[in-house]
Amino acid sequence: MIDFYIQPQSRYRACHDRCFTLPEACGSGYFRSVSPRQGMLVFLEEYRLHREMTVAANAMPFPLGISYCLSGRVVWSMEGRREQFTTRRGECELLLAGHANGNAIYGSDEPVVMVNIMLCPMLLKSFFDTPFDHPDNVDILGLWTNRDLFFYRKNAIPGCIHSILKQLMHSSCRRPAEKLFVQSKVMELVAFQLDQLDTSGRSTDTRRATPSESVMVARAKSILKTNMQSPPSLNRLARLLGTNETKLKKSFATNCGTTVYGYLRKCRMQRASELLKNSALTMSEIGAEVGYSERTHFSRAFSRYYGISPSQYRSRTLPTVSVYEPN
Repeated sequence: MIDFYIQPQSRYRACHDRCFTLPEACGSGYFRSVSPRQGMLVFLEEYRLHREMTVAANAMPFPLGISYCLSGRVVWSMEGRREQFTTRRGECELLLAGHANGNAIYGSDEPVVMVNIMLCPMLLKSFFDTPFDHPDNVDILGLWTNRDLFFYRKNAIPGCIHSILKQLMHSSCRRPAEKLFVQSKVMELVAFQLDQLDTSGRSTDTRRATPSESVMVARAKSILKTNMQSPPSLNRLARLLGTNETKLKKSFATNCGTTVYGYLRKCRMQRASELLKNSALTMSEIGAEVGYSERTHFSRAFSRYYGISPSQYRSRTLPTVSVYEPN
């Protein structure tokens, strides 16, 4: 992958923010290597290729990686594994591997926009007050010392984290306050990913939804969409679907790559954006329409989701950015 090209230059440089322009022979755009602290690397890619390009990867600098593909397509493989993996627009991948030699093929059919996070597990461990093997911690954190380990999971990028990704793409990381800001956003994304993991086992394959789960989730989504103003509690929703909270949450994560209330938030924000663009309703009226009794609560939620206030959204057209928005 493109980001591996700059690893030799950035792997041992703590606390840096370096930008590299793509060679004209390859295309136009840039990729950045950002390290707000030792053990944490963020690779930001935004460019358009003239033609399909294959890039060799020698090794991941850290064994835990999370990639968000906002635009573009990458087909990659790893040494010692037969399958090929395809990363497309709107997909997020979590990878834990003892080694990551291989190559990646970048498509030229659309601009490449990616956020790649790589962490040293010991840094992640420092955020926990309890040992890795404590039952409250995610099992995957205790597996990283196995060089033969391969843990891979792919989900759709939920709408609720798009604003965080946009902030990372445009954040500087030079002053102390900026470094703290980047760290906080990275850890938000990491926390969200860990929360999505199924901790009931240590299978290295992504669990697929069964047909019955898909039907249940479809019904749940319909209920949430039609009851945005007064949605049922998680317990009530589970009972309406003839299941329990635990199964509902796991099924939602498998099918949608987000939480039940993450999906509800997405529905509310999409409906609010439609009303802001196509109606003359006041902010309070729009907030009430999508389930917020207080205008300030609506404004805060909208700003967190889109990275812009409702009034700013209404007064100007949003910048054209090639970013996936889930259905």
